[in-house]
Amino acid sequence: ERLNRPGMRDESVGYVCTGRGNCMPQVGGGGVGGGWGCGYVGGLVCWGGGGVGVGGGGGVDTNIEARSEMLAASSMGSTAFQKGLGAIHSLSHPINAQFDVHHGLSNAIFMPYVLTFNKSVIENRIISICNYLNLNSTFESFLEWILNLRKELNIPHKLSDVMDCNEIDLEKLSLMAFEDPSTGGNPKKITKEDLKEMYKKSISGELF
Repeated sequence: ERLNRPGMRDESVGYVCTGRGNCMPQVGGGGVGGGWGCGYVGGLVCWGGGGVGVGGGGGVDTNIEARSEMLAASSMGSTAFQKGLGAIHSLSHPINAQFDVHHGLSNAIFMPYVLTFNKSVIENRIISICNYLNLNSTFESFLEWILNLRKELNIPHKLSDVMDCNEIDLEKLSLMAFEDPSTGGNPKKITKEDLKEMYKKSISGELF
């Protein structure tokens, strides 16, 4: 609630809430999107929301337990980052730079499109994540969990829900995404045309 006040800054992520929506899920989307940017992680990222809260008087939140959980989660996330970020971030960076869409929000939007694109090479690792989440051991169970989590956090399903996509230059964005350093970390080799197709599906809402 405190992070949702316009002008309230979270120093740990360098983000100022503009009052345009729920900031905390968008911040979290960056962490989860980073941890699962390649479609898998070695450990699960916790949602220690209170750990990055800003106190009502402008000070840092004193919830030690939440801050400890957030520290552990960020350490796990940074470890996962070393494996490479992949297409989620490749797609996000041009959108963030060109259209001022929050990075965590775009990560959360792109996630299911990239997961389903990568399915053929990540399915076994995704199934191992299902065991941690007490889900049925199938890729589809994990995908459903991700989609439900996004709904619970009011994350839009389509890129076209957060920006006007009628006149965007998909050729330019796809090239920028392809040349992004994160692209090399994707577990499945991708081309500029693959990234263009991911953009198209994220606009229409159709998964692979």
